[in-house]
Amino acid sequence: MAGTVAGPMLGGVLLEWTGYTLAWFVPMGMLFIDILCRLLIIDPRPSSSPSPSPVEPEVPEMPREPHERIGEEGTRDPQTTESSPLLASQHKNGQTEENGRVKFYSTMLRDPRILASLATSVLSSAIVAGFNATWTVHLRRVFNWGPAQVGGVIFVYQIPLIFVNPLAGYIRDRVGVRYPAAVGWALVAPLVWCLGIPGSHLPWVSLHIDEKAMFVGSAIAIGVVQPLFQDGGLLNTLEVLQSVESDSPGIFGVYGGRSRVLAMSEIAFNLGLLLGPLVTGSLSDIVGFYYASLVLEP
Repeated sequence: MAGTVAGPMLGGVLLEWTGYTLAWFVPMGMLFIDILCRLLIIDPRPSSSPSPSPVEPEVPEMPREPHERIGEEGTRDPQTTESSPLLASQHKNGQTEENGRVKFYSTMLRDPRILASLATSVLSSAIVAGFNATWTVHLRRVFNWGPAQVGGVIFVYQIPLIFVNPLAGYIRDRVGVRYPAAVGWALVAPLVWCLGIPGSHLPWVSLHIDEKAMFVGSAIAIGVVQPLFQDGGLLNTLEVLQSVESDSPGIFGVYGGRSRVLAMSEIAFNLGLLLGPLVTGSLSDIVGFYYASLVLEP
């Protein structure tokens, strides 16, 4: 989170003061340092010389009955006869795994709580991606701000996320995910509308409004309420998974469905990152930033 907050501001300042080349070499240098640190990490390796296993005393073999058959490892299988199929267990295991995969997606995607959670993930990521895609062009066009000023706006927008996230997590642990998310969405809708007013030149907008202060204040307020719903979709999908698995233990296999639920939430989040800039950027060029911000309202 700290890198997300400081990155746009530092990048904008370097781009305006030193040019594109130095602003590009700074993240490349950080990437090189990251690779170097990863190479210096010591991985625990298993011992090359395995410990000798204790010698077990030999047990004399008992006489076998005629109906018993010796397996490949020399063990007796009294339940196996000449007419038993050899590949029955393998076929059964493969069929069980395939049915488990189909059952997981058919069960989860038919649950309206999962669909609402995925929609929340798409909308929350689309709002953030739409802001990042349109703010630079809009602020330059309306206020003639350069990269440093735009980076400062993004900085003050993301700073509240660091301090409000722990409080939002505490509230969710006390009252659940639903009510904080509902309050967050209800508050962010008018704030996004206020964000689009500066530079809209609407006839009912007063000329005495400080549009710069209004834009920056709306951005800060959005950063304050955003943690209330930002991770609500992911947390709700995990709660639904836990509820389903507690009602039907082992329904999604031995290892459960946590990884598949996380993959579904990640797909929804990335879908929002794709649709946010695509929709808001196109609408901002066609009808203006004000109406594009109305589309971002939940």
